[in-house]
This record gives sequence, structure tokens and C-alpha cells, in this order.
Amino acid sequence: MRYGTLPDSGLVARRLCSGPRIAVASPAYLRRRGTPQTPADLAGHDCLLWMLGGRANRDWRFWRGRSVRGEGEPVRVGGALCGDGSLARQWALQGRGIASKALCDVLADLEAGRLVQVLPGHRGDEVPVHALLPSREYVPARVRVVLDQLVERFADLQRRMDAWRAPR
Repeated sequence: MRYGTLPDSGLVARRLCSGPRIAVASPAYLRRRGTPQTPADLAGHDCLLWMLGGRANRDWRFWRGRSVRGEGEPVRVGGALCGDGSLARQWALQGRGIASKALCDVLADLEAGRLVQVLPGHRGDEVPVHALLPSREYVPARVRVVLDQLVERFADLQRRMDAWRAPR
């Protein structure tokens, strides 16, 4: 399985779901530090950075609404750095700052009220999730069974993400 935009390769990709990257924080953090109103306001907040492609993801980019057209609005952020995105999510849940996370990673936390979307009129880049296979010609039956289960479970996740993103 691969997360994010795929480089060209000889592998066969099956898209499982896709959703935007969004800024999230705990209600406790927002009560304590205030809620940013614009992407530029993030520069004055504790942002939770994690390694992406061997570099800290300090440059966040936002687009208004649902579309990812044009250059978007770049924002350089600072804050605590961790080794991976799952730890950034944990830190956000603990009230340590604002994280930029894929919607599929934080949807259950948003639904439960443990996290809140910051800048709800803005979104980051689209983050697809793919299952990768070495070939279309021969897929062992047991791999096909697992792939079918993944497709079913991710279809449910996609429906929940679409419902969450729908105008309320």
C-alpha cells in the first residue's frame, strides 16, 4: 500500500480512497491559544511538523474551498518536529499544537470531537491511498481476497470522508 502521489513505476496501482490534507488541533489547544482565522495566522502557532521525504514539512500550502487549482497559499510554519505523521496526530490529540494531516488519518478523531479542523474553508493537497500490485496478469487468489476486503473497507472510509466534507 502507498500513501500520497505515486511516482511512475512498473507497479499496478488500485486507488482505494482520496481526501484532502487539513489542519487540525484539539479543542483544548484552540481554547488555550485561539483559533487561526487565515493560513498566515499559523505562523504564530505551535505547528506539529513531521518528516516527509526526508525533510521536515515546514511549508504548508492551502487552497480555498474544495478545489486545488493554481498555486494555493503557502505558509511557512514552525514548531515541534517528530519522525512521522502518526506521532504528529498523537501530539495534536494531546493539545501540543496544530497538525497538517490527511483527512483519512484523522476522520475518526474529527467525528468524535477529539480534533477540530482549523481553517475549515481551506484545504491542503489531495492525498490518495493506493494498493500496489506487481502485475495485472497474475494475482494469486489470496491476494485478490485481501484486495477485495481493502476495497470494501476503504469504500466505507471514502463515503464517510465525503459525508464529512459535504456542506453542513
